[in-house]
Amino acid sequence: MNTYPHSLKQLVDTGYLRHIPVDPITHSHKTWELIRPVETDEVISDIRSGYRLMTSKGTPYSDW
Repeated sequence: MNTYPHSLKQLVDTGYLRHIPVDPITHSHKTWELIRPVETDEVISDIRSGYRLMTSKGTPYSDW
């Protein structure tokens, strides 16, 4: 793969991942928030937890 993937499923289908990992905070593989480069909204460049609550220190879990 010479380009960013369009989805996590694409990483599984091409063999880069065996399966979509479980978000350790939400305990689900369906809650990942896909980060897309500003130049395009068609590909993903990173992921983070989709959990919306704050830590005890006041930072969002999604910023981890």
